[in-house]
Amino acid sequence: MTQPDFETAPFTVIVDTREQTPWLFKSVMVRQSTVLTKKMLDELPPGDILSAQVGDRIELKRPLVVKTKAKGLKTGDYSFFGPIRPGEQIEWWDDNDFCLERKSLPDALSTFTDGRQRFEHELSRMAEFNFAAVVLEFSHYQMMHKIPDDRKVKPQTLDESIRAWRQRYGVHFLFNENRAFAELNALREMRRFWNDQREKKEQWKWQIAWY
Repeated sequence: MTQPDFETAPFTVIVDTREQTPWLFKSVMVRQSTVLTKKMLDELPPGDILSAQVGDRIELKRPLVVKTKAKGLKTGDYSFFGPIRPGEQIEWWDDNDFCLERKSLPDALSTFTDGRQRFEHELSRMAEFNFAAVVLEFSHYQMMHKIPDDRKVKPQTLDESIRAWRQRYGVHFLFNENRAFAELNALREMRRFWNDQREKKEQWKWQIAWY
């Protein structure tokens, strides 16, 4: 059988219909360690493996295909669903299981200040989920040192607010270097939660690494 050119995520990402600049999950790669066979060596494109020989342990890299579906979510921007078992058509999804909220730096500066009361109401709803996180498309350093001068907000105030919200509501705040890392880490959080649910049901576990 020919080695596939891509890997498919075992679940579908739900994207809230109100998302204006949603993650597309188009640049995620997967890697999997395996032993090189002669058949694999013959099928791999030239240049993929420069010096490996049959019997060597190699790392295969392929794009990850992530299916998405637009759906109105009461809370958060992203969730996911999938089959109970591989190959089955029955889909598993619980409204109160998993929730991610995406925040760019400009959006966060507005939401954490002018929209603070509304955001805290959302955090109170997120607190009801088994797992909920605010995925930030910026690093802690950027928040503390790269806020535009025209924004009348102190970085220390934002830092203290996030710490308070994290402790009061039990919602995770995940800093990332940029949008691409935020997108990848959001997908990794979904995979981790997915695998835990599968283990509880004593089903298969998806172990391929994403980067």
